[in-house]
Amino acid sequence: MENYRENLEIDLKDLAKYIFKFWKTIILFAIIGLILGTALCAVKDYKEAHSDKKENEFADLDIELSDKQLVEVELALDTYKVYQKTRETVKSSILQDLEKFNASNDIDKDGAEGLWYKIQALNTSSTAQLSGGGSVYGSLDADQKKAFDIRIKRFETEEVIAATPYDNHLKLGFLGAFGCAFLAIVFLALIYVLSPKLKTEDDIRSAFKLPVLGSIVKKTDDGLAVICSSIMALAHGKNAKNILLCSSLAEGGASSYMTQVEEFLKGKNIPVSIASNILSDPSSIDKAAESDGLILFEGIGESTYENISREVELTNNLGINVLGTVVVK
Repeated sequence: MENYRENLEIDLKDLAKYIFKFWKTIILFAIIGLILGTALCAVKDYKEAHSDKKENEFADLDIELSDKQLVEVELALDTYKVYQKTRETVKSSILQDLEKFNASNDIDKDGAEGLWYKIQALNTSSTAQLSGGGSVYGSLDADQKKAFDIRIKRFETEEVIAATPYDNHLKLGFLGAFGCAFLAIVFLALIYVLSPKLKTEDDIRSAFKLPVLGSIVKKTDDGLAVICSSIMALAHGKNAKNILLCSSLAEGGASSYMTQVEEFLKGKNIPVSIASNILSDPSSIDKAAESDGLILFEGIGESTYENISREVELTNNLGINVLGTVVVK
């Protein structure tokens, strides 16, 4: 007998429906991921804020500075900040004087001299600032100047381009939510794919090459009447005088439907009987051998591929005809 596993195919539509049934679980995992991501970012920020940064901050740029050299760089930076503050102060004072001049459209000699002095001071502080702190900067070696320039750029741009803690928390939180939701979906997909139980009625056709007479929906019993009529028509067409209804399930929803079908067919004077699981009950095998054909009742999510395969193999070995299959959903 051909191995049924070679003919099994994954129904992507059914897989999507299966995963969607657990949408609440996926959302829960996403919320957990959001909380974990935000908490991780908060812990990271806390550690950075309370850790002693004794390592050379320029090590990643291949700049190795001694403690003395670092002190000299810090001294140059302090000088730079003094000149920078002086420049801003003088610049602000000049702008105030210009506003007064524009308002009065007049300036006296003392005011003009004071404005000229401030302009000269602004020029001096600007030159000193751009030269990196005057003579202090000039005394630095090449690595120290490189470190100085990096720090100067950091002072001027970090407030503009640095991401706020809130942005970092939000970003990592969303990444955590997406990651956990994705893992939940992958886990559900693996459960579906690796499940040994019957997934769709198409698996009966493709994997076991058995005809499907129809399906019955458990919640509404939809399809039961059609199944009864189909089996009756099949009995007349095949001239089957004794039909056996059986299943690979020891118990479950299929047994109640077999009883209802049996009552309907007997009411139409069609000889029919019910057997227990032919895989485990010897008397059921005797009934199957004496019958003109079997109608198998199998349940989605209940019947296993292995048991159906064994059932089909047994009927083939005993020369028992399988008239069709009814799928209970």
